[in-house]
Amino acid sequence: MNVDERRWVAIFVYLQILDVLSTLIGFSLGNTEASPFVRLLIRFGPVAGLALSKVVALGLVVACFMLKRMRMIRFINYWYAGLIVWNLFVVLNVLIGPVQQARRASDPNEAIQTVTTALRNNNSPIPNAGVFTAFQFASPANHASTGSYGNFLMLVKLADYAPMLHDNPHELTGLVVNGDHAEQTLRVKLQQGGDTSYKTVSYRFDVTRQSGGGWMVDGVSRLP
Repeated sequence: MNVDERRWVAIFVYLQILDVLSTLIGFSLGNTEASPFVRLLIRFGPVAGLALSKVVALGLVVACFMLKRMRMIRFINYWYAGLIVWNLFVVLNVLIGPVQQARRASDPNEAIQTVTTALRNNNSPIPNAGVFTAFQFASPANHASTGSYGNFLMLVKLADYAPMLHDNPHELTGLVVNGDHAEQTLRVKLQQGGDTSYKTVSYRFDVTRQSGGGWMVDGVSRLP
């Protein structure tokens, strides 16, 4: 390879890394993959699907070598550069743009169970996937208070709410329903130091029935 060809290959490697990182961030924000081919691959899981797509990309470069069409690598790089720009645009649109993909539960118990389970498994299958699920089930009144997903993510990551983001022992108290409003308390047990003693942190979930049907979370507050 000459100097230019080595540069194209190096740029190709960097672009593949950036594409993987930007796509994984997009998945964690609830985005779907734009490419039908990659959407087919991620049926095996986001990480596995991305890995397979990179194997295909590498195969294209190998084919360029075998066919002695090295200049084609430059056009492949242009394509992936465009994909990365698109990925970043979509990520920014979710972080600072209007609420998308809002979800409603059929009853208050489903809303709270879905959100608490998602938060306990926050980084499965993608980092902060649980927080994004909680954002989707947040009511319009909740969004009016917390703002964009970027703000919502920072709030949930605060120390007061961090115990909900780990697979700690927990229990939900009895659900109290009063007309279109319901509340339930989540108790999370935290191990203290290296011994077997625990302290309990409690959170109250407030959910309401929305106009048009369905239940969403109005807010979560840490109890003294």
